[in-house]
Amino acid sequence: MAKVLLSILLISMGLRLDAQSFPTLRWSPLTEKEGLSCDKANTIAQDADGIIWIATSNGLNRWDGYGFAKYFSRLEDTASLPDNDIEKIYSDRNDHLWLETGSGICCFNTHTHKTIRFQTGTAAPVPFRTYDNSQVWFDEKEAPYVVSPMAGLFRFTDDRHYISQDEGVAPILFQENTFQHYEHLVRDSHGMLWAFQQNRLFRIDPVSKKVIRTFLCKTPASIYDVVFDSHNRAWVSTWLHGVYRFDPADETWARLPAALDGVLVKNGVEWSLEGRRYIVFSTNKADLLFFDEETDSAHSYLPVNGAEYGTPFVDRQNILWIPTTKGVYYVNSYGRLFDLRPVNPSGRLTDSINWATPYNMREEKSGYWISCRYRGGLYWYDRQWRLRHFWPDVVDSLNPAMNEEVATLQEAYDFKQLGGELFITTEWGMLILHLKNFHRTLVRYPATKPVMRLRTIVDGGDGKWWIRSFDQGVFLFDTATRRFTRHYLLAKCAGCELPQVNFLLRDRRGRIFATTTDGLFRYDVRTDSFLHLTPLGPPVGNTLIGMAEDRDGRVWIGNENGISAYDPDSNTIVHTVLEHNSIGAVFRISIDSQQNAWFRSAAGYWCWLRKQDKAIPFKFSLGLPDNDEGLFYTASDGTVFAGGTGTLIRWHPEWLMNYHVSCRTTLVDATVNNTLVAFGTGPSGEKMLHLRPDENSLRIGFDVTNYDIPENNLYFYQLKPGQGNWQQLENGRLSFNDLPAGEYQLLVRGANKLTGEYTPPDKLLFTIDPYWYQSSWFRVLVIVTVIVLIAAAVRKRIADIRRESAFREKIADTEMQALRAQMNPHFLFNSLNSIENFMMKNEKWLASDYLNKFARLIRMILSSSRNELVPFSKDMEALQLYVDLELLRYNRKFGYKTQIDPALAGGDYRVPSLLIQPYVENAIIHGVGLSDKPELYVRVTAFLRGEYIHYLIEDNGIGRAGARAHKERNRPHHKSIGLTITEDRIHIFSHQHGSEGRVTITDEVNADGQPAGTKVEVVIKAV
Repeated sequence: MAKVLLSILLISMGLRLDAQSFPTLRWSPLTEKEGLSCDKANTIAQDADGIIWIATSNGLNRWDGYGFAKYFSRLEDTASLPDNDIEKIYSDRNDHLWLETGSGICCFNTHTHKTIRFQTGTAAPVPFRTYDNSQVWFDEKEAPYVVSPMAGLFRFTDDRHYISQDEGVAPILFQENTFQHYEHLVRDSHGMLWAFQQNRLFRIDPVSKKVIRTFLCKTPASIYDVVFDSHNRAWVSTWLHGVYRFDPADETWARLPAALDGVLVKNGVEWSLEGRRYIVFSTNKADLLFFDEETDSAHSYLPVNGAEYGTPFVDRQNILWIPTTKGVYYVNSYGRLFDLRPVNPSGRLTDSINWATPYNMREEKSGYWISCRYRGGLYWYDRQWRLRHFWPDVVDSLNPAMNEEVATLQEAYDFKQLGGELFITTEWGMLILHLKNFHRTLVRYPATKPVMRLRTIVDGGDGKWWIRSFDQGVFLFDTATRRFTRHYLLAKCAGCELPQVNFLLRDRRGRIFATTTDGLFRYDVRTDSFLHLTPLGPPVGNTLIGMAEDRDGRVWIGNENGISAYDPDSNTIVHTVLEHNSIGAVFRISIDSQQNAWFRSAAGYWCWLRKQDKAIPFKFSLGLPDNDEGLFYTASDGTVFAGGTGTLIRWHPEWLMNYHVSCRTTLVDATVNNTLVAFGTGPSGEKMLHLRPDENSLRIGFDVTNYDIPENNLYFYQLKPGQGNWQQLENGRLSFNDLPAGEYQLLVRGANKLTGEYTPPDKLLFTIDPYWYQSSWFRVLVIVTVIVLIAAAVRKRIADIRRESAFREKIADTEMQALRAQMNPHFLFNSLNSIENFMMKNEKWLASDYLNKFARLIRMILSSSRNELVPFSKDMEALQLYVDLELLRYNRKFGYKTQIDPALAGGDYRVPSLLIQPYVENAIIHGVGLSDKPELYVRVTAFLRGEYIHYLIEDNGIGRAGARAHKERNRPHHKSIGLTITEDRIHIFSHQHGSEGRVTITDEVNADGQPAGTKVEVVIKAV
């Protein structure tokens, strides 16, 4: 690229270059590779919002600084472009682009992206149905005019309608052709109107647009274009007869001295750069022609080889744009950031591509010394950068035994002048070059390999230099004796493999540091050795490369992913620059006077700006040469140098520090559910959108209209309600999906990496309507419904609490009733009567036994009444006492049998106290007690089945039917509630434990169908 950009003289044109120096221009491309719809670019324009538009032979392009939006003709859409071949663009201040296409003139709205097509058909004027090299021009009120050399002048009365207007041109006979209309209206620097046709220049009345004065150009050729400069002089390009200048003040013509006969000089524009003004013309010789307005000197530039150039364009940032048949090329401010110096014997940049990369540089009293890698030799320049001498072979003679080693004689790695001698590190040792007679002496360390691979020289003071070897550690060199005195091997541990030593540095406090492939080392005076360091803080990896110290004493170290600042006093990494791991391995670092860190990596050239804490990349596309193992060096005047292929890049940090850019941020488009929508306008001029409930997939595009160095643009947005804080984006593309209904405020803004400045924000207010179920009335309905449901739930809960309270009261009442039932007066009377009967019969031991059992039973009943549940074994013991009393009372009229499941007897099960006692009592009193049959019995069986305890109470008494008959005869009005209470207890117990208890009573009959007793089954949950 550098070879192409700097081959600026077209000898074939015979163009004379004056002695003055024209600026070096570097061109940045925009081609199909960058996303342009077609490389054949025709014209460029900038709209009212400052956005660049490019007309091509295949579509219209909007350049956003990071990508292209492209617009094409679609047959099914009459609001699209009428033709993809767009020749010219004209921008007004009302958000319109007026386009000349292969199908005539149309008007494109930059906000809605809709096109207004005008009258078509054979009856329509020529410029509205085909391309005829017309011009769209706007007056001071932004009213559009169409200036057609074939059809005349047309004035638009609104966006769609136009009328023809008389130009007052007398017929012009030129080269056997007659012309009746003028071409291209032009406004001079005083606001006056001009036009031209063939070899005539016209002054135009600003109101009527008629010709009021004619000036005849002294040339047989036709005028191609007219450009007025800042002095209000007209620069007139012609067909094949060069460039003329007309001064309206004295009405004189002058032909510029450049030899341009036979050259078609086409459209032009005025451009200023670094305080000088130029008129820039395109030509048919595939170049750009620059005229200096002050000196009339001419210069030719070649942005790209083998292309045809269209109309040059200068935007509001003073960027020069050139449309070509190989894309668009533009000049930005990077041309003032650096320049290139050839480092090769010929001194020509065109030869640089064939030479090696400058590897190291030293500024000495004798001038500048530069070495190049890969057999590149050694260069000596004076202070005016004139080449004094070049050594293609640095080492001129060797011992024959050394020639067998594989190492170059042509490379110098570092150098330092001492008096009239230059000390140079080489593959073979220290070379001493005598600057008067160029005699060279090689000094070696005898105890090493023949190839020493010496690199960096660090002045240690007192005439002692530290010399880095690539693979053999560090040497100490005595400049007084010209001998190596010490050799240090750097190893992480005893027996560890020796690492490669990548760089050597002495800080302001005299400490020596070495970066290696095994980390960082520091020379320790006490042990006279290099110690391995493990810095605190963020990890930096094992492979450390370049180093440089800033004025704060921090050592900047290059690693495999970026650079890190190391504080030697605390042995801590205090800062890292990684740029999302996009930098790569950093080989060389240099600190400029503003304490910015310049460095190079495989990804290109970089500058870390201390103030902004930003790393700025400088890409090869700017015209920078490759930098394989190239140097970075800061000279005494603050200039920073870098090495590229055959080239020395001279950077100007002061330009970077003084850089300023003025731009704005603009919302450009909105897409809702993949459909482009137009912004509305609010009362304060802010953009607005109103979206339906289903239109909640929103994409927003915005531009930062800085094209000077667009890769330094930063993009931010803020959505309220939402994140609240400013969020950074990679570009100006925003997507919002599934946004809830509501009112939103979106702010967008840009910033610049170099300056750290932010643009004023642009605002969008948008509303998303809710669905019916998201509306306010529906919310009120839901709230009322919820309140009603809550009230109902509260009422239900209160009722449940009340029922629970009543249930608990019923439990207590039932337990008390059960206690009273267990201790009913009838039972007590019968028991006491039995005791008395035994005493009266003088059966003292029976009375005593009965009394003891009676007392034990009463104690057990009273004790169990304090607990809801009692152990199963205790409950069976109480039941046994009760039956024993009844056996004594009934004089053992019946037998009592029990059959207990061992699992129940041995387990820790609990049951409600005396739960089955009423059923046993019933079997005795109303069953066997009323029967006269022999072998009467009451049998109780208890067993465990699953999670339930089963009780069986069986008797062979008179049965329930006989008991009812006995009751009706003897106690017709007595009502027993014992069994009802027991059933309630079983129900309560089952409810409390979430189980299903039950009581089943079965009447037993004999073979004759007569009552033969009763069987009761009680089932409760085992707990």
